[in-house]
Amino acid sequence: MRIHIIALGDSLEATTLRAVLESQSHQVSLSFVATPEQFFAACAEAADRTDVLVVSAHGDEAGFVFPELAKGGSAFALDEDILTPKVMQTQVKRVPRLVFSTACFTGQGELADIFLAAGASQFIGPRSEPEGADIFLILGLLFRSQDAAVPIQQKLNRMGTLLPDAAMFKCFERDQ
Repeated sequence: MRIHIIALGDSLEATTLRAVLESQSHQVSLSFVATPEQFFAACAEAADRTDVLVVSAHGDEAGFVFPELAKGGSAFALDEDILTPKVMQTQVKRVPRLVFSTACFTGQGELADIFLAAGASQFIGPRSEPEGADIFLILGLLFRSQDAAVPIQQKLNRMGTLLPDAAMFKCFERDQ
């Protein structure tokens, strides 16, 4: 599988995810982004080259948390350094078929709708605050599974028996 990871302020998580996924023979590329413009460009580039986009970031109920930007560092005015669905709405135009967010509280409908409208058939994100170390196991198990017929949400629920945090991830699907 071809996977692209966007590291948005959490480079340790992103590089560890890369190692976990590469150890399973996936082709993994990685972008380190510091501005909303770089984030939007990385999403579009991933749409052309990969099957899966993983957004490795911090988040809250409002969206993705960006590192504090220097004045004039971006054309986008972020409210309290948060990239919200409202800002993303007109900027995220293309993404791969599957988008997985590690950022806390990003498993909510408004954010999922942005990625689904941009071409993803599925968007997965946590509804709460997952334990950081569990992210590596969840992604590793999710993409290691050989049973493509099992829906992703069902895989996450099954993982929840061993890793309680897996059950907090929600899979949104685009209406066919």
